[in-house]
Amino acid sequence: MRDATGRYNSLLVLGGTSDLGVATARALIANGTREVILAGRRPDALEEQAANLRNDGGHVSTFPFHGEDADSHAHALDALWPSSDIDLAVVAYADLGDEPHMAEHPEAAARLLTLNLAATSTAILELARRMEHQGHGTIVVFSSVAGQRA
Repeated sequence: MRDATGRYNSLLVLGGTSDLGVATARALIANGTREVILAGRRPDALEEQAANLRNDGGHVSTFPFHGEDADSHAHALDALWPSSDIDLAVVAYADLGDEPHMAEHPEAAARLLTLNLAATSTAILELARRMEHQGHGTIVVFSSVAGQRA
């Protein structure tokens, strides 16, 4: 829950190695956020980002999360949801894809749409369900102007 000054106490970043997600975590840590969970598919890269954020003063943990695997989202979020609440969830994973490659390989375009639309929607709905259950929370979804390319 937000504290009396409006600061978020806890943050979950899905896409924990994304530049936008890490920059958001850094800014929130500087503003007083105490707990950060970085979730993503590359454990070594997650730990590197977590170490950097710890140097900024945050209590940061990492957790495996595969954005493209919508069927795993409920189980992954159940496993990573802390005993306390998550106040803010940032969804910051996506892929821009390779347009020439997708033009030649429609199945690649379908995989990209699955990741960027269908699987992201699943993650958002799973986050919303948990936040509704806890009685509060905010979800922020980062997008890109590159989305107009589709």
